[in-house]
Amino acid sequence: MLLARGTEILPPERRDQRAAGLILALTLATGIKDEERRLREEGVEITMPLRDEPWGERLFQQAQTMARPR
Repeated sequence: MLLARGTEILPPERRDQRAAGLILALTLATGIKDEERRLREEGVEITMPLRDEPWGERLFQQAQTMARPR
């Protein structure tokens, strides 16, 4: 996934940052609210809280550089 700088889907404080690393998009049919809560509880930085877009997409964004063991 490539996002242009200034893209409105990004949180305002991140719109003009240059991307570095990997953007990974996952699609969940159910349970996205529970997944966001679980990640928060594990200490993952949520950079954009869960929200519903006008076109029907429900999403949140996170920053994570390394996988954590469970």
